Amino acid sequence: MRRSSRTTTAYTYAETLTLEVNPANGAMEVLRGAAIGAKVAEFRKRPTAEDAVQVLPFSAAELVDLGINPDIAAEAIRLTSDDRVLDLAADLPEWRQLVLVRRNRLGGLVHEYMQVA
Repeated sequence: MRRSSRTTTAYTYAETLTLEVNPANGAMEVLRGAAIGAKVAEFRKRPTAEDAVQVLPFSAAELVDLGINPDIAAEAIRLTSDDRVLDLAADLPEWRQLVLVRRNRLGGLVHEYMQVA
C-alpha cells in the first residue's frame, strides 16, 4: 500500500511529538520537543541586561513545580518583556502557556500554594 504525501507528512510531523503527563496537574500534554528545544537554544543566545527587571514573579523552582520544563523555566525567569514571554511560550502546551502568560493572576496563588506545601 502506497502512502500519499499528505500521510507521509503527517507521520513525519507525528515523529517530532511526545506525549507526557504534566507533573503539576496530571494532564496529558503533547510536546513539540524539537521546536521547544530550538526555542530554548535561541533564547540562551540572547543577551539580557544585568539591570533589567524580570517580568515573571516566579523563581525557576516555582515554575518547575507548576509543570514547566527546567530548561524553559531557566530562560523564562531571565525575560524582561511581555513579547519575549509570548515568544517563549508559543510552542508550549496550553497549561504551560497559561502559567507563563497569566503570571499576574497566578503569582499570588502560586506564592500562597508554595507557603502551604
